[in-house]
Amino acid sequence: MVWRNMVFIVLATLMLAGCASQEQGKSGEKTSASDEPYDYTINETEDVIAKSGEVTNSEKIDAFVSGAIDQVRVVRFITEGNPIFYNLARAEDQIEVRYDTSQDQYGSSSVKTYLCDGLKKEETGRAYAYKLSGCGAANKPIDLLDVPI
Repeated sequence: MVWRNMVFIVLATLMLAGCASQEQGKSGEKTSASDEPYDYTINETEDVIAKSGEVTNSEKIDAFVSGAIDQVRVVRFITEGNPIFYNLARAEDQIEVRYDTSQDQYGSSSVKTYLCDGLKKEETGRAYAYKLSGCGAANKPIDLLDVPI
């Protein structure tokens, strides 16, 4: 009887611990299933939208880079037409990036959150390239967006 109770307590503890924690990836990113529902509705006036080589609302990403606003969402459409969402928010002296491929039926369908050291805008000749640097434990860069000049 005592043995059965002990097994039940151990299993219940493991289940609760698994539900309460976030999974930490090898490269320092966090993946989690948030209790809050995510709004996948694309806002044509607020979101930075990259589709078929065109970018709308690029002034929003410039305002984020300059520090005029504290958060912005970039929606990039892949060749097949599915959206990839990048939510950027200032987190003290870093940038928190929520990278969401869950609406891409051809991809890995995951949601990851990275802390990055910075976001830079560079002119590449025919476009402005927005690049995140120092992301995750691996300190990797992320090519966020190219805006044609």
